[in-house]
Amino acid sequence: MKNDIYFLVNMQRCGWCRKFKPVMDANIKAMNEDAQAQIHVADSSTPEGAAIHKKLGWTGGVPCTAAVNDNKIVQAQPGYMDNKKLAPLLVRFFNI
Repeated sequence: MKNDIYFLVNMQRCGWCRKFKPVMDANIKAMNEDAQAQIHVADSSTPEGAAIHKKLGWTGGVPCTAAVNDNKIVQAQPGYMDNKKLAPLLVRFFNI
């Protein structure tokens, strides 16, 4: 089973989300194409992102990194992370 990885953010209202963006971007850029295809950024300040938050049933805080399988969150890690914390978390989430 392949997990999709979602970054649940609100770039309009959340300062931590804006601070997290370069960390997310750097990690996504470092991935191969197959892994990048499994990554989704759901910004709740956009209609598309808000729909994803609703579909996943996410009511927690942002930023949050979540492993999703069959449109259900199987594991989530809320809060800002630097690269030292995010990179190993992504490896773990891909392997759940």
